[in-house]
Amino acid sequence: MNIDRLLVIELFKILNKNYKYAVLRSYDELPENFKSHDIDILIEKNDFIRLKKELIGLFNSLGFKLLMVNENERFNTLVVSKRVDGALQFLYIDFFFNYSLYGVNLLDASDILERRVFNQKVYHVSMLNEFLEKFLNTSLLNHSYPDKYKNILQNIDENHNEEVNAILAKIFNDKSIGIKECQNQPGKRLLRKSFTSNMLNTPIKQLKMSLQFFFFYIKGWLRPNGFSFSMTGPDGSGKTTILTQLEDEFSKIYREVELNHFRPTIIPRIAELFKELGFKKTVDVDYDQPHRGVKTSKVSSWFRLLYYIFDYIIGFYKTVKPVLFRRGVVIFDRYYTDIISDSKRSQIYLNYKMIFMLRKLVPRMNYNFIIFVDPERILQRKQELTREQIDEIYEKLYYICDNDNKYTPINNDEK
Repeated sequence: MNIDRLLVIELFKILNKNYKYAVLRSYDELPENFKSHDIDILIEKNDFIRLKKELIGLFNSLGFKLLMVNENERFNTLVVSKRVDGALQFLYIDFFFNYSLYGVNLLDASDILERRVFNQKVYHVSMLNEFLEKFLNTSLLNHSYPDKYKNILQNIDENHNEEVNAILAKIFNDKSIGIKECQNQPGKRLLRKSFTSNMLNTPIKQLKMSLQFFFFYIKGWLRPNGFSFSMTGPDGSGKTTILTQLEDEFSKIYREVELNHFRPTIIPRIAELFKELGFKKTVDVDYDQPHRGVKTSKVSSWFRLLYYIFDYIIGFYKTVKPVLFRRGVVIFDRYYTDIISDSKRSQIYLNYKMIFMLRKLVPRMNYNFIIFVDPERILQRKQELTREQIDEIYEKLYYICDNDNKYTPINNDEK
């Protein structure tokens, strides 16, 4: 038996015996024929607190490690994994406590669980509530209801129209709002109506949920659950192979993995900028020869360095931080470290110790690795670097490792 199936079977044994829950979607194959790595379960929060203790014991008994825990006012996520015969097996479980959006409560778990259905194996939400979960989110976010769920919409319209309209009228405290009105009104207006309705009927509960939303939002922005790392090394050190393998492994666990090269590129290459301004007629795009550039003046080097630092700062908050906020992974092939170590590639001919000091202006990745390999191997793989150039790059990389413990050296020599 596949071990992740065993984990799922044991999970639902615990749930069926001790808890009131409902699977939100993709429940037909559960638990024996589970073919995915993602389960969404609705449960009341107090029950989840008790369940979590049992789940930790279950994970440990089957040899799974708890990789990540994410908490917010709407749901908690547990990610567990185990390596079996070289293959990574994992399970991604989202435990929802309500239907809500931006801290505005739409439907309580207790109301949804009252209509749950048992298919002789697991409890799942009714078709009506399965429809409402997707319909409310798409309507309030001004998205179209997905075509692949149109059969559910048709079933609801034909058989449960009055019941759904009554629930929507209660959510928005407006008898004139039904399915069609939700699809035609702005999502922000509907969200405000739901918030106002909650403040009139359950003010303490809504205020508590709003405060929780802002707390988790600020916490997630300041200390996101995603993580980032960079990997730097001379051409031919094997970092591309390592990064490709890591990207593949992370993609199996994390829903969003972004691979970047050198810098965020929020602003264009300097050559492209100069072409747009009319200072250059053509742009060199021979990326297969990264060390082809000619030596530049100090003025040009300073301009280029400050230009890149600006891109790192703006790019971090515009492109990197949002991915981390969404619990994703950001990988950089090279990064600012490459400017310090390889002036010929970056065309920044300044004292590397001074460039190293300016690293404090650049947002740091969570983990920073520097790859080292026997120079003779590099010479076999990459003909554009001389032994002297490799030694010069290594001198700077060793300096970085010796003077900042946030950089971790890795020996990539084949054994």
